[in-house]
Order: sequence, then C-alpha cells, then structure tokens
Amino acid sequence: MSDVAVEPVASGALLAAGAAPSQASTFPAPRVTPDGFPSMLVALIYLFIMVTFVLATLRSRRAS
Repeated sequence: MSDVAVEPVASGALLAAGAAPSQASTFPAPRVTPDGFPSMLVALIYLFIMVTFVLATLRSRRAS
C-alpha cells in the first residue's frame, strides 16, 4: 500500500475561481471532413435499401 493521501474536491471548487466552463468547450460540435460526405452518402443509400427490403417483406401479397 502507498501512503499517499488524497483529499476530495468539492464539485463547485473548480468553478469558484470564476472560470466557468462554456458549453462549447465541454461538448464540442462534431466536424464532418470532406472525406466524410461520400461515406455518409453510401450509408444513407445502404439504409434506404435495407428499409425498402424490410418493408417489402412485411407487405401483404394482396396489396401488391
């Protein structure tokens, strides 16, 4: 065992210094790179095809 003593820090102690964290620095907005657009397009096409297949299997034969 070690002899290191750690004291708990109150949750508001860091904010007492006057530097409240901004929402933008806490949760940064994700950035989409130009390389991400083709990937998202392919993903959307794939999802559209999969949803079409699932809906086609659920369709009754009399309605088609």
